[in-house]
Amino acid sequence: MDDPTLSPQIVRLPQLTTYAFQFNVTKPPFDNKTLRQALACAIDRAAYINQVRHGVGKVALSWIPPGMPGFDAPLGTDWTFNVTKAKQLLAQAGYPNGVGLPELKFQIANTGANPTIAAFLQGQLKDNLGINLTVDLMDPKAYSALYNAKEFNWGFTGWGADYPDPDDWLPQLYMTGAGNNKTGYSNPAFDTLATQALKELDNTKRLQLWAQAQALVVADQPMIYIFNRESFVLQKSWVKNMVTCGLDGNIVGDTFLRDVYIQK
Repeated sequence: MDDPTLSPQIVRLPQLTTYAFQFNVTKPPFDNKTLRQALACAIDRAAYINQVRHGVGKVALSWIPPGMPGFDAPLGTDWTFNVTKAKQLLAQAGYPNGVGLPELKFQIANTGANPTIAAFLQGQLKDNLGINLTVDLMDPKAYSALYNAKEFNWGFTGWGADYPDPDDWLPQLYMTGAGNNKTGYSNPAFDTLATQALKELDNTKRLQLWAQAQALVVADQPMIYIFNRESFVLQKSWVKNMVTCGLDGNIVGDTFLRDVYIQK
């Protein structure tokens, strides 16, 4: 537990899940990498967690979450919240002070907290860069069809670990033409590294290849990484030897439930 305002019985747990604002990099102006980088620097992720998530979550700057192989804490710090840098990058992208910038359109299903998420993003771009964002709150079925057809412009996405390895986080989302690559992202250098990593039997070398591959993706910013999900659990003092895991199922601690015991 790391929040002194919480009861000692409340345990704050990280989960192997990352959420991001996802571009369709095949659609102008989001095919402009420098523009994507500018937008990444214009979003205050800590404010997102406080205002949208009510303080629950941890800032994410890269794709692979803490607590699993492949997580790299310094990765993505080039694109942390920095309004001055965001404005500089916007000018380098060809749109000084937003002049000449085509319409930016954000699409999301009109359900749950999604309207709040969209309003937050819209406010960040207006407040920090002085640019307007068009928000399209869509019928969930219509949005799903648009997303699966890869016809969206800019949306919201998340990914949770099926198993804790970069194999589950990188190739199927970022290799050219991969099934879950909804951004249209394509980088031959990434494809080469991913192909090598998928065949590499030496685990140290394999993780090094994935580290290089993820660094390429983060530099290209096909997504703006926003937060890693957290959960809370009530743990009584007489429950002993409970070990939590980011892959726990419906019961927190069930991965190692065999080791838990109740103290008399």
